[in-house]
Amino acid sequence: MKRILYTIAIAVSIALVIGACGGPAAPAPTPTALPLPDNALLAAKTATAPKDGADPAWSKAPPMVFTTKGRGKVEGGTVKVTSRALYSGSDLYLLFTWADSEATLVREAWKYDGKAWSHQKDDEDRIALMWEITPVKDFNSKGCTVLCHNKPGSETPASMGVNTPAEKVDLWHWKAYSSNLLGFADDYSVVQDDPAKPTTGRKADAGGGATVNNENQAKDMPAFMQDPSKKASIANALLKDEAVAIKDYTVFKAGDTLPYRMLTPYADNRGDVKAVGVWKDGNWTVMLSRKLNTGHDDDVVFDPAKVYNLAAAVWNNAEDEDKFASGPLQLHFGK
Repeated sequence: MKRILYTIAIAVSIALVIGACGGPAAPAPTPTALPLPDNALLAAKTATAPKDGADPAWSKAPPMVFTTKGRGKVEGGTVKVTSRALYSGSDLYLLFTWADSEATLVREAWKYDGKAWSHQKDDEDRIALMWEITPVKDFNSKGCTVLCHNKPGSETPASMGVNTPAEKVDLWHWKAYSSNLLGFADDYSVVQDDPAKPTTGRKADAGGGATVNNENQAKDMPAFMQDPSKKASIANALLKDEAVAIKDYTVFKAGDTLPYRMLTPYADNRGDVKAVGVWKDGNWTVMLSRKLNTGHDDDVVFDPAKVYNLAAAVWNNAEDEDKFASGPLQLHFGK
């Protein structure tokens, strides 16, 4: 027995020396050949693209639950998110479910009290995913914390950025009103920011999809309303292409509301991430899908032979700083 153990030890030592000297090394194990860490989401291969979060195709995707922790005004709170993943030869599909007692589907809507207009405090529910396009220092161990450049308690606008020109992040931002009603999640990249201009680290991908503020020049009342000659394409929303200027404000009565954000169609790079989000029985279920390779340099390229670092955050009717953020997560691809 000692001779056998001694022989094994010599063999292992030789292998280590050869590897250290640049000699041939054993092929790296595929991600799924190893026990997955607790923060790993395993994407199952599918021949059928799921249509939404209730699609039977999701039954083959193993669930992974991660906990997001509150920051800002929600510090001390937590939200558990159940995630699943599928992939085909061309696309990646992700599913997220989390509890939210009330769906918030508007953002700073206008309300008339009979004398004046004012913004409501509601802010649409959201979920965001951040992916490494190129390696970002400490992202794999600290998650999106390394991207938050505004100081705790600061009243300056929320700032995101990386620290070097070589670092780059792909940001998918699903919003219950601004993007979901059009069937998308907003697509951004995060690059190095300018300390003198704290919001410059987050760049929208090229193309349509930005909301337009519905306000007059003084910014104290709405300027547009639904064209009364057209039926609204989306209930409780205002599309810029269907809006007309308000000429007679006397038609409004106390309690009337109008959207503050007018929606514009998603197109080109900014429309890479498709979304189907549904709130039901106190839970949001959001399905996101995107091509494995969009061909755009501001998007992460998914290769099923690799592992990907990501982080997530959810907002429950809250401003940017008041979110529930995850720790570092991983995406693995199954066979």
